[in-house]
Amino acid sequence: MARTGLKLLVLFALVACFIAPQHAVAQCVSAYANGFTGPSWLNNEGLTERPADLAITSGANNCFSSGNVISVTYSGILTLPATLSNTSLNNIVITNPAAGTLGALVLGVTTTSGISSSGPQTVIQMTVLGATTDPAASITLQNLRFDVTGLAGTIAVPAKLNSFVSGSSAGLTAVSPLQVGTVEPTIDLTMSHVAIGQGAQSAGGPLTIQAGAQFRTAAGWPTSPFRVAIAKPTYPTGCGAPPAVACTDTVDIATTATSLVVDIENIPSGVTVTLPSTMSIWPGVGAVIPTFQWKLRTSSSSAGVVQGIYDTVVAPAGAALATVTMTTGAAAADATSGTAAPVVAPTPITIGVQIGSASGNGTAQIRLVFGPGKSSAFTGDDAIAAAVPVYTPFISTAGVGREIITDSVINGILGVDTAPTNFFTILPTQSVVLFQYATDEQSYATGLAVSNTGNDSTIFKTKGQSGPIIFYLFPGGSAAPVIYQVKAADGRGLDASGNLEPGNVFAISLDALLTAAGQGALVGNFSGYVMALCEFDYGHGFDIVFNPNGIGTAVNALYLGSGARNDVAGNGLNQ
Repeated sequence: MARTGLKLLVLFALVACFIAPQHAVAQCVSAYANGFTGPSWLNNEGLTERPADLAITSGANNCFSSGNVISVTYSGILTLPATLSNTSLNNIVITNPAAGTLGALVLGVTTTSGISSSGPQTVIQMTVLGATTDPAASITLQNLRFDVTGLAGTIAVPAKLNSFVSGSSAGLTAVSPLQVGTVEPTIDLTMSHVAIGQGAQSAGGPLTIQAGAQFRTAAGWPTSPFRVAIAKPTYPTGCGAPPAVACTDTVDIATTATSLVVDIENIPSGVTVTLPSTMSIWPGVGAVIPTFQWKLRTSSSSAGVVQGIYDTVVAPAGAALATVTMTTGAAAADATSGTAAPVVAPTPITIGVQIGSASGNGTAQIRLVFGPGKSSAFTGDDAIAAAVPVYTPFISTAGVGREIITDSVINGILGVDTAPTNFFTILPTQSVVLFQYATDEQSYATGLAVSNTGNDSTIFKTKGQSGPIIFYLFPGGSAAPVIYQVKAADGRGLDASGNLEPGNVFAISLDALLTAAGQGALVGNFSGYVMALCEFDYGHGFDIVFNPNGIGTAVNALYLGSGARNDVAGNGLNQ
């Protein structure tokens, strides 16, 4: 069970007694049980949220007379267990100390869940098969878990859902609704943010970027507890690992930890992303700084993708083992001045990014969601169907979802968030050079050369990079260029990876370049200009055009500055 104070919805249980006409009107009394003194905080995204336990007693009139039908309606869908019967001993507990003299209370139990005119509901009907006049008799409904994703509202306009009991039995007396749960979304997405990082292609150094999520605040920091379940190694007195024995704990008994899922996609080639072994979420004020910490459970990486799943592991000192509760409250007084200490700044999530000396460029994106989900919303999501607690698989911000950060870009047609969110951008480090004339017609020939002049750092303080070269060959009269990235076996001067290293020169004939590009039909028939997009700084070049007599004329290529590949979506070639 987890919560942050975001919006108020309520889960009510309404108790009603149905009595046959020949009986006096029966009045049942409902109250909190097992140490609960009020409603539980429940996650709006939760599929197995545990409300406060409920006790039913006979009151002034005997509720437990033979034939009475005691109906308890919850404004949510019961999910664990999905149904109840008179054998659900961990969920329906009968207390009947005077059973031997005043009659043993015996129930017949049925459960119905579905969507009513007022919203989702579960009706638990308990027919009194064996009556008792024991004044100490009671029925306790406990350890029930509900899907509360249908209890929707907004932060600006909190929604309250009431449960109503109806029936045709004579003598029906309904008990006023008893709120057993307050349902709020876990995350206030209006407070989420990503500090978008920006670096240069092939920079050969680190890029520090941050992602964070804030929970509901009034002045920038949380103002109410954030509760997240932690898998418990031990259980409080009276509680065993469910469903071994009845549990009297007033907080959630988690069998699995709440998780944090980090999914980073579209990472440019040559860029290494490293996830930290632990992540912590603020808050904290004054001298007391409680920490909510996740520990990396599993991580994976593939082409352009890095993912990690973290589990909750650390609670503040003195906090219940079942939850992590972080409350800012009032700032502690400073020992020297006696005034309130300042609010402690947050500790954002920091992910390491290392740009290689030969890297690609582009924008990486991130998803940050909490889990586990009932099923996967994307490849690599934390999906554990049998987990407790477990959350909706959806991550959309258009409804109840698990997303922690958002770019707030909503698809107008689908009405859902277009996650993932931009995380960092590697700007292209490029040089564009123009060979103004190249030909191999009428026995002419052309040679092309590109120099990587980034090897003079000790003299001119330059910082060179290794990178590939993409040629754009524009035949006269044709609007579409021939585009080809030269490979290690082409011409001379490239390294084994097809990159031109600082201090080296790449040279190739026009005919060889056309042949390598699969344009043999143009050999002997090309007249036009050529552009070379170099994926490194300080690219320069020249070409030599030979006449049929072998006499060559060398012309320096024009340096056009930096640019981007025009055959890559979202880029344009800047001249």
